[in-house]
Amino acid sequence: MVSTKTSALCAAIVFLFEPIVKLHDNFAISIFICHTSKTARGKHQEKRIKFYDGWKNINGQWKAVSSQATVIEETQ
Repeated sequence: MVSTKTSALCAAIVFLFEPIVKLHDNFAISIFICHTSKTARGKHQEKRIKFYDGWKNINGQWKAVSSQATVIEETQ
């Protein structure tokens, strides 16, 4: 579990699955699936989202240079 947030209106849980990191010299691509589950105002919702992040090593520090997310499954 990565994070949990609770309030009177919403409770959410986030899990990360299938992390993959591909390294190419000074550039890396990270790929993972995020599963979120939340209940807000009595309504339950779940999503699976696939993320792709691009990272570049600039002067010895990794900097995020690109990010993309796609919902691959949603239930209500």
